[in-house]
Amino acid sequence: MKRKHTILTILLILIVSFSLYAGGQKEDVITVWIPGDEVEYGFYFDALESYKVKMESEGNTFNYVIEQQPWSDYWVKLPLEINNKRGPDLFLTHWAYDENLRGVSKELNLSAKEKALFEVTDLYLGAGGQPVYIPTTFVSKVMYVNRDLAPNFDVAKASTWDGFVEELKKLVPGSGSPDALKEGIIPFQYAFQTLYDLRYSEGKTFTDISGKSALDATGLQFLKSLDDMGITSYLVREGADTELNNATAAVVYGEPWMEFWASPEVKDSIEAFPVPGGVTTKALELSFGINKNASDERFELLQGFVKYMLMDEKVNASIVKGSSGTPNLKGLDISYEPGTAGYANMNSKNSLLLIPPVVFEDVVSNMLGDWEGLGGTKSLSQVVKDANVAASAIDLSGLKKQEDKFRNNL
Repeated sequence: MKRKHTILTILLILIVSFSLYAGGQKEDVITVWIPGDEVEYGFYFDALESYKVKMESEGNTFNYVIEQQPWSDYWVKLPLEINNKRGPDLFLTHWAYDENLRGVSKELNLSAKEKALFEVTDLYLGAGGQPVYIPTTFVSKVMYVNRDLAPNFDVAKASTWDGFVEELKKLVPGSGSPDALKEGIIPFQYAFQTLYDLRYSEGKTFTDISGKSALDATGLQFLKSLDDMGITSYLVREGADTELNNATAAVVYGEPWMEFWASPEVKDSIEAFPVPGGVTTKALELSFGINKNASDERFELLQGFVKYMLMDEKVNASIVKGSSGTPNLKGLDISYEPGTAGYANMNSKNSLLLIPPVVFEDVVSNMLGDWEGLGGTKSLSQVVKDANVAASAIDLSGLKKQEDKFRNNL
């Protein structure tokens, strides 16, 4: 009986020891949330592993585990988990969800010299005046032309909106032009963000000097004129990559990442070029935030990775190139081949940094969807009136701040 008790005692000690060991091990592992996989964000996976190797070469440790999360609920689930004192230590951030993320992110402790290496840190400051994250990359909207469908489309002539329209007219099915497309293929697929580009290229803004909404019908009427000529089709928030991959539009207003995800059937035939008009919107792309509940000791380790990712030129260049973007790190020299999305991005010289509230983007998008002239049910005057009423309930102070810079540079 004594032998049996001894064995049980030893087993109990082993179980408790293992539990304590496992618990300790868990405490030493950094949990990272990324909405996507290694194919989509391989450069971030590489950055984490590169930092781990760097730390080990210095006699330190950086053990991490990546938990991939579905895009569908990431931006809702993340703040809920953190506010309930759970969630990841490090997490991927995106400018479009800044309002969700700022309150759950720990402020970085950067020196003035470190902050001076980057642009526009005032757009994502925490309550203490330090940035909660610094995006690595800027991305602008770009145009893609499918050379199999439109071999003679002149991107140089399409550098202005008037020239762009003239080039598109040659593609209208049934027009009699030698370059006309087959029936069922449209010359140009646009999105609601096209309204931003049209407005800014005319020197107008979406807020007035008092900060109130200043939406009008100008961009809608322009797109209606293209629609009447058989040039365009409206695109909802998602789907430009479908039009590109299915070769159902000759020219697509899209995102730089589409270049990487293009189907094999069109990959070799698409060419990217800057949005016409000389002005387009420029967004802050992805970065990493730190859980607001991180202890001081934990924070130093986590911030160490963030600084490394932002400031190591080789790592930063890999991230920027992987996004077909332009770097936020001043002085980082990035070059792209002509015809690539990155090249189009770099040559959008007058890109306007714009971070409108997502609810304001909904308002702008609804203007296109609601107008009877573009397939909706409302009159033009009612669409504009409803949009300004809806926008009046939104805090546009941040957008006004950005547009003030644009107004001052006109």
